[in-house]
Amino acid sequence: MMFNRRHFLLSSLALMGMPGAVRAAVSSARPRRLVYVFADGGWDTSFCLEPKFGSPEVDGPWVDEQKSNPDDREYEASYGDYSVVLNDDKRPSVTSFFESYGSRCSIVSGIWTGAIAHDTSRVRILTGSPSSTRPDLNSIVGSVHGADRPLGSIDLSGLSLSGHLAASTGQVGYQSQIATLLDPYAPFPASKDSDRTYPLHVPAPEDREAVRAFLKSRAQAFGAQHADMGHNDQRIADRMEAMERADRFLKEGTSVLSSLIPGDRPSLELQVTLGLELLEKDLCRSVMMETTQHWDSHDDNVRQHDYYESTFRGLIHLAEQLDAKGLAEDTLVVVISEMTRTPRINARSGKDHWPHCSALLLGAGFPVGRRFGATNDYLESQRMELATGEITHSGNLLKYDNFAAGLLAGMDIDPGDWFPGTTPFTGWMNP
Repeated sequence: MMFNRRHFLLSSLALMGMPGAVRAAVSSARPRRLVYVFADGGWDTSFCLEPKFGSPEVDGPWVDEQKSNPDDREYEASYGDYSVVLNDDKRPSVTSFFESYGSRCSIVSGIWTGAIAHDTSRVRILTGSPSSTRPDLNSIVGSVHGADRPLGSIDLSGLSLSGHLAASTGQVGYQSQIATLLDPYAPFPASKDSDRTYPLHVPAPEDREAVRAFLKSRAQAFGAQHADMGHNDQRIADRMEAMERADRFLKEGTSVLSSLIPGDRPSLELQVTLGLELLEKDLCRSVMMETTQHWDSHDDNVRQHDYYESTFRGLIHLAEQLDAKGLAEDTLVVVISEMTRTPRINARSGKDHWPHCSALLLGAGFPVGRRFGATNDYLESQRMELATGEITHSGNLLKYDNFAAGLLAGMDIDPGDWFPGTTPFTGWMNP
């Protein structure tokens, strides 16, 4: 690890509590908007959020340093009580992000997933439960805080799990499929071996209205026939709500998503642009995004440098737009992955799955310049007091359900309604 004078001054100012790096809450009010950024595939937290320079058990990003290049050096910079790993040569956007916004962030370390399979871990982190039929945090926040909006939440990632809250959730699709609903004339790609051009047929406006009218009348008739004061009635109500919300969104929000191209996966920068415009126009209250990087680096862990660079370039855009649109004071940003990578590099110069993860928080509703929880020299989750975030051998592991319940509590949503019997992690809200 090498420090130059600039790095030393930046770290020293942060530790001394200079303006912009003090420990203070961004907003005393609980945030009403959520931006959830997911790094699908398992990022290596030793590249940024979990500095392990002193651990002989961790092959961190310093193993990739080119000794012939004096600028290619990993170093540790502090912002209040937390520190991160930076490299101005390989990951300059990470450096730029923390220099500009590190004083407005905190880190939650050592979230235990209890699984190493992608699908299992992803479901647990997104929903706070082992069940893929449960709604994720994005959908829950949207349903509560966006009940009167055209949509409660919008998924720009293609990964959202809306469960029984599907009626209030809009999904763009992994490859912008919603564009074909917004514009029925929008062409979309056929399979490689097909000579067809899609769409094959576009109904006339009066035909589309007739179909919608039929669907509504059919749903009403089905509800009248199978009313049961329970499950059936709720499903019919959900169907009618979904159609009404879709109508409202088509009238109020179509232009926001006009830049989507069917068949193309939107970049993180485009997701940020669209998502924050949707929030600014109050068309929804929660947005889920995805970094679009394939973080599963079993064979070549050096790729994580590029993934971090691309992701934090998008996060800079996100932070800039939150400020420009006046949304920073009531929006919580959570950046997280479903797991991290093993401490040591494998025989293929990659890293495998490790059932622990950490989250970056930016925005409103929590004390800044803090690290809550910890990992040990093996990047394993440590026991803590869930009410304070302090490390103690007599405490509990911060499990995925505790973390999810705590996020809801921090957004002024009763976690008991969604995670009965689960102790929420509320330490991240305490000064």
